[in-house]
Amino acid sequence: LMIRILLYEICVGCTLHVCCGLSLLGDIRLDICAVGDIIADAAKLPIKDRGVDTVLCDPPYNGKFQWNHDLLSELHRITKQRIIFQHWFLPANKNGLYKKCHDFELTDVWVWQPRTYFGRVQVISIFDRK
Repeated sequence: LMIRILLYEICVGCTLHVCCGLSLLGDIRLDICAVGDIIADAAKLPIKDRGVDTVLCDPPYNGKFQWNHDLLSELHRITKQRIIFQHWFLPANKNGLYKKCHDFELTDVWVWQPRTYFGRVQVISIFDRK
């Protein structure tokens, strides 16, 4: 519950939740399964360039290497202001810039662990357009 509140509070403007699953966060929800407002592959987003203010993404952890690269590129392409990425890795270079295009910089990082015995930590990285 606390993570949902945090994610809700850090979203700015119109928010697209990519790989939403059953989550109700976001003004627009997108998933490849028939659960969101838009059904699409996250690596080929049917959203215009800079079409949303914030993109929130918690992708599957078993994504193929090329799919992950395409996903990160697409998130950058569609976002005007903020990328919120939740995964076990940080998509930033050593200078804190978004890996796929350096006009977004890392502004905050949150780390939490689900309530499972051997739960993998979750890293929430927040990137804002410079």
